[in-house]
Amino acid sequence: MLTVLFVLKKNVFYLDLAIVLALLKKEGFKVEILFEEVENENLIKKIKSHNPSLIGSYTEVFDLLNNNLAQTLYLLENIKKELPGTTVFLAGIHSTIYPDIINQYRFLDILFVGDMETSIVEVAGSVRQKPYSGVQGIVCRNGDEICHNPPSVPTDLSKLPFPDFAPFLRYPGAFRYGHQIPWARGCPNHCSFCFNPKIAEIAGTDFANSPRYFPVKYLIDIIKYLKENDSSFQILYVGQISNLESKQFFREFCELYKGLRIPYVIPARLDTLDEEVVQLLKESNCSKITIAIESGNERLRNQVLKKNLDDDVIYKSMKLLKKYNIRVGCNIIMGFPDETIDDAFASLEMARRIKADIINTQIFVPIKGLNITSYAIGKGYLSKDLDINSFKYKKSILDIKNKRYFENLVCLAPLYLALPLKPLLKFLLLMPSNRFFSWVKILPRVKAVLNYEMRYSSILDKFKYILYVHYYIFVRNKWPERIVVEKPVKKM
Repeated sequence: MLTVLFVLKKNVFYLDLAIVLALLKKEGFKVEILFEEVENENLIKKIKSHNPSLIGSYTEVFDLLNNNLAQTLYLLENIKKELPGTTVFLAGIHSTIYPDIINQYRFLDILFVGDMETSIVEVAGSVRQKPYSGVQGIVCRNGDEICHNPPSVPTDLSKLPFPDFAPFLRYPGAFRYGHQIPWARGCPNHCSFCFNPKIAEIAGTDFANSPRYFPVKYLIDIIKYLKENDSSFQILYVGQISNLESKQFFREFCELYKGLRIPYVIPARLDTLDEEVVQLLKESNCSKITIAIESGNERLRNQVLKKNLDDDVIYKSMKLLKKYNIRVGCNIIMGFPDETIDDAFASLEMARRIKADIINTQIFVPIKGLNITSYAIGKGYLSKDLDINSFKYKKSILDIKNKRYFENLVCLAPLYLALPLKPLLKFLLLMPSNRFFSWVKILPRVKAVLNYEMRYSSILDKFKYILYVHYYIFVRNKWPERIVVEKPVKKM
C-alpha cells in the first residue's frame, strides 16, 4: 500500500489538512503525519520506517504571518537529502501564493496550488508512474522542466469526509493557538494587503462564488466531536476571514449551534452587520466579534488598503454591536505605505470613539506578490528584490520616516486607550523598543485569556499563565508563543 507522509514542524491542528488525511485514507492510501517537535532527533529514522512514496509539508495562514516558510523548507531539504528517491511536496498557503519557489528550491518536486483534495489523490495514485501532466492544481518538476498545470477545480465542500483528528490529538499542543474551525473558504473582497485576492488569482477561484461555506451540519458535527473528545475546548475561534456574508448560512448555523452553549469568536466585516445578524450573534453565544478598520483615515483605508469600508458604516455597525453588548476586537495596521504618525493616531482615536474592547495593532507586513506590496515598491518604500523570507512580523522593513515610531505605537496602543494623552505617547515613541512596551501590548490579551479562554481553569493554572507571560516578556525578551499554558509535548 502506498504511503503518503506529512511532516510538520509543530503539532498544530489545521482543519483543511485533517480533511485531506481523511480523504486519502478513504481512497485507500496509507497516511501518516509526524511532528518534528515530537520526534526531535529521531525524525529521519521515523520517516524512513514508514517508507513513504510521497512526503511533504503543509503551511497555513499562521505560518505565513509568522514567516515560518524558511523553517519548513529547511526541514524538507534535509528529508530529500536522506531520501533522495522520494517525491517531496509542499501544500497550503505558501505553495499557492508562491508557486515559483519550485524554481529556487530543487528539492521540491511538487507544489499543490489552491484546493488540494482532488489533486493530491490523483498525485498519490500516479506517483510511481509519473509524470503528472494530467493533474490539475499542481506545479511539478519533470526532469529539468517545470510544469505549471491548470488550476484545480474548487472542491465541493458538501462531499468531504469527516476530518481525521486522531493524529493531532495524539500529543498535547494541537490547539495551543485555540480551537480554530473555519466556516468557509475564499473571500469576496479585494483588500490590497490581504492574501485572499492573490489566492483567488493564482488558483482560479471565482470571487462571485466566495466565500464557499462548509455544510452547517458538517461544522456542527466537528464542534460536537471536539466538545466530547478534548476537555480543553472552552471557546471556538471561527477561521481567518469574514464569515457573515451569507445570512442564510448564519441563520442555519445559529439555530443548531446555540444549543451547544459554547462561546465563539468570529471575524466579520462591519458592512455585513445589521440588526438581525447582530441579534443572532448575541443569541448564539458570540463571545467576541473581531472587526478590521485597519486605518482611521478613510482615504487611506479605501484608496491604499482597498478596504471599501466608509466611516459612516463603521460607526453605524458599532452602535448595533454595543446595543447588544457584544465584545469587539478592533484590528489596526500601522506603518503601511503613505501613512503618517498622525494617521496612526487617528486610527487609535477611531478605536476609542467606537469603544472597541480590545485593539489588535500590527505593523504592516509587505508579503511578496500582494497588491499593496507592489504599490510600496512602486512608491519607493521597498526594493524590487524583496525576498519571500525577508519580512519581519514585528519590525517594519519599509523605507519610511519615523519607522521606530510606528513600531513603538503598535505596542503602546493600549496605553493610549486607557490614557489618551497624545503628547505623552509621542514622548514615549522616541524611546528605543523595550520590554515594557511589549508588556503594555500584551496586557489586554492576558486579561482576555484569563476572563474568557481560561474562564473555567483553576487559580493555579491562571497563575502559571501569568508567570509564563511575564517570564517570556521580561526574562527571554520574546513574545509568548501560546495563548494558554499547556503541558510540554511528550512522546507517547
